[in-house]
Amino acid sequence: LQHDIQGVILGSNFDLKGKFPLNADNPVLNSQLNWTGLNIAQFPLPPSTGWHPTEGKVSGSLTLAGPAPAKEESFPGRLKGSLKFDAQNLKLQNADAKVINLNTLSGDGNIENNRLHYKLKSDVFNGTFLSDGHVTLANTPVLDNQIELTHLDLSQLPLNTAPEKGSISGTIKLKGPLPDPDNFLTGKLNIITSFKVADLSMPAGKLPLNVQSFEGKLNLKQGKLTHNLKGNLFDGTVKTKGSLDFHKNKTTSDIMLDHISLGWTPLFHESAPSSGTLTGNLSVNGPL
Repeated sequence: LQHDIQGVILGSNFDLKGKFPLNADNPVLNSQLNWTGLNIAQFPLPPSTGWHPTEGKVSGSLTLAGPAPAKEESFPGRLKGSLKFDAQNLKLQNADAKVINLNTLSGDGNIENNRLHYKLKSDVFNGTFLSDGHVTLANTPVLDNQIELTHLDLSQLPLNTAPEKGSISGTIKLKGPLPDPDNFLTGKLNIITSFKVADLSMPAGKLPLNVQSFEGKLNLKQGKLTHNLKGNLFDGTVKTKGSLDFHKNKTTSDIMLDHISLGWTPLFHESAPSSGTLTGNLSVNGPL
């Protein structure tokens, strides 16, 4: 069947071109779908309690080429596919009526030989989100991905207690098989994280927490989390380095304090010192 179809659906202009046989048990597809200005609000999405789009418009193209998966084959089989899309003014909402606004979201990807390659980019929280990599499609998907965050405004996070101000930049690398949620911390997925938080201010009861900078690295490998962190707060510096073994439920950590101001302590006890600084080291070692 040779086809060339054009029309308007849900406020979106679309065209579908290609061909496929009508009398084959395992038809070979060769089709491309293009659409522009699809109104998300009119799209019949299934009910969801998680994050789901409620506003925005999406344009893109979808191409399928190759034999459709046979009955005994898992998707995508030998079928090849590619997708490109561009969304504008996208709004996501959850069951608690919290909202995330994505000014732009664009991406492209393709499936071939049971491997999904993709790239995503979004302007969100006054910063930029980038992600690229590939996923090997199997009974247990295998990830090889990287996420980059640039100057995300922490005050815009949809949290019950969000920071009053602050920004974060960093990278997250994921490599290995995707574990079950119950075994996420003890699975074989390796996660390498580096980040930097600047000018953080958030409510914390009697003591407003102001952190001039907070940066570090977190690595999760084979159920063991290692950390190397540094922060500037209370006019001094805090450093910590160590590890947490989720298999053995054991931690080893060194904490170093350098000229931490004590001027805030009277907020908790009238007899506490109203001036002075604290410098010292603390080592933690043993089971949790």
